[in-house]
This record gives sequence, C-alpha cells and structure tokens, in this order.
Amino acid sequence: MIPSSTSSTCTLAPSNAGKTGTNADNRVYMFKYDSTHGKFKGDVHIEDGKLVIDGQHIDVYGERDPASIPWSKSGAEV
Repeated sequence: MIPSSTSSTCTLAPSNAGKTGTNADNRVYMFKYDSTHGKFKGDVHIEDGKLVIDGQHIDVYGERDPASIPWSKSGAEV
C-alpha cells in the first residue's frame, strides 16, 4: 500500500484489490480484528465512503494498477 497523508485525510491504495478488498464493512472488520495485532481498541467505521480510524478519514481504492488511482482527487502529489 502507498499512504499519503494530510492533516485530515489520508489516501490508502491497497495492493490486494479484489472482490472482498472493496467491501467497506470488510475493511472495517479486517482493521478492527487483526489476526496479528489483536482487536483495535479505537473507533473504526465508514463515513461518506471513507474509512475512519480514530477520526482520521482515509480514502480507500481497490485498484490493482496504481496508475488507475485518482491520486490528485485525494490531494496526493505524484
């Protein structure tokens, strides 16, 4: 994944895009109940199509090709 962060928004481009990779509820569950790190004790939810982790709004794209991600839409500099 390739993160880019500003004070209120972060862009996250997962490299394992697929059927389950784009499901918002699945993303929340996978983050909250990580098999390696255990249960996340903070707040994780979806708001306006973005993953929100402890108030940090994260744009998430399920693209296999990084060139297909609209980086500038999320404020990332390429």
